[in-house]
Amino acid sequence: MKLLTLPLCFAGFLLPALLIAQTPVLSVDINAGTGTQSPTQSGFTGIGLTVATGTGPYTTSFTGLSTAYTASGTVGLSLTFPAPTGQYTARDRTTTTADTGNFTYSNLYRDIVSSGSNGTLSIGFTGLLANTTYQLRFYSYDDSAVASRTMIFTDWTSGSAGTGAATGSVTYTGGHVFTGAVGDNYLYSTLITVTSSATGTLDIRQTAGGNYASVLNGFEIISVIPEPSTYAMIAGALGLMGAVSFRRRR
Repeated sequence: MKLLTLPLCFAGFLLPALLIAQTPVLSVDINAGTGTQSPTQSGFTGIGLTVATGTGPYTTSFTGLSTAYTASGTVGLSLTFPAPTGQYTARDRTTTTADTGNFTYSNLYRDIVSSGSNGTLSIGFTGLLANTTYQLRFYSYDDSAVASRTMIFTDWTSGSAGTGAATGSVTYTGGHVFTGAVGDNYLYSTLITVTSSATGTLDIRQTAGGNYASVLNGFEIISVIPEPSTYAMIAGALGLMGAVSFRRRR
């Protein structure tokens, strides 16, 4: 009985942990700057927007991604800004205390793209696996002097918010300074769980009240599908259980 109890206990702790393994699919840092873009956060892919007010939508794509978590290794991004102007503003906060290194993700939080009016920023993704669960982490911080802001993210992939749609929010206090300590990478972020459409798309709406309501520093797409090595570990654990059980019966 002792021989069987050990692998059963081992599997009881190991298998649930393996089954909820998370793998970053794409990590994006929004950079702003004229000529040379501002630094990209380590571990992230940077996209560059000129420091200015532009008209959306802003579109780009990312290639060379894992085909285990995407349809063909390419994911498209579209940022659609509120009507009627559809304008956005990109800023590099190099002249403030926002980039003094108080955050371990200081390069990520340093730049923002924001909407120019009240309304909803739509963040669209294409090229994902169909009908697949992902986690999305959105980073929202602006070092403006506004006392407090709340950025709300809602899954609209089905065409509307719907009942029970995945939502998350980021609330922070402004004041032209990062007040966090080392290790606070996720202090101004929210993580939501969503399911892609039958064509591998996602549509996330960011809403909040007030002018320049939508603010985005960057985002991450995270897969909750275990890696192949994880399946191998699960198979190994099950094999160990089977071998011990067989030996016990003999």
